[in-house]
Amino acid sequence: MLCRYRHSNYFVKEVVTLRDPRNRAWQKKQLEKIVRRIRDSSVGRASYPETDFIEDVKCACAREGVPFDHDIFNELAS
Repeated sequence: MLCRYRHSNYFVKEVVTLRDPRNRAWQKKQLEKIVRRIRDSSVGRASYPETDFIEDVKCACAREGVPFDHDIFNELAS
């Protein structure tokens, strides 16, 4: 029971924290760096599907501790 409580507390804390506009700006800046880096490293690849690009960005976000946000990603990728 204690694990569930801690997990729920962490989840609620993260959701509340991510709604702060300053955190969103930080998240957008970090995600933008990752997207740019992945794009630059994939220049010249003959076949690089969009699904692979998205997966590479998600993996980089997980490695670097940056929460992946679909809305911000779609803004940057378009």
